[in-house]
Amino acid sequence: MRDLEADDWPFIERRLVSLLMLVPVTPKGLRAAAFEALALVPRVKVLPNQKDAAGRPGIAIQYLNPTSLEAQRSMVLGGSSFILIFAPKTYEFLGYRAPHPEGGRFYDRFTYLDTWTVTDRAK
Repeated sequence: MRDLEADDWPFIERRLVSLLMLVPVTPKGLRAAAFEALALVPRVKVLPNQKDAAGRPGIAIQYLNPTSLEAQRSMVLGGSSFILIFAPKTYEFLGYRAPHPEGGRFYDRFTYLDTWTVTDRAK
C-alpha cells in the first residue's frame, strides 16, 4: 500500500461525503467510522451552530479543496465553501449549503432533507 498524496484527499473526501449524505442505512459502526475517517482529511473543519434550509439547527462539516472554484471564491470573498449539515445529537444528514456560480456572481444554494424512505423494491 502506498502513502497518501495531496491529490488523493479530494477523492477520499468525496467518497466519505457521499456515504454520509446518500446512504441513510448502514451497517452498525460504519457511519461513525466514516465521520472518524473524514476527521483525518486535511482541511476539514467542524462548524457549530449551522442551520439547514428548513431552519433546523445542526453542526456542519466543511471541506476546503484549495483547487476547487468554490474554495477559491471562499478564500477571495470570505464566503463559505460546500458544507454538510447534520443533526447535533443523532448526526443524521439534514442538508447542505454550497456556493453556486451564475452570471459571474455567486449565491449560496441551500437544501434540506425532509424524509428518507427505504423499501424492499421500487414502485
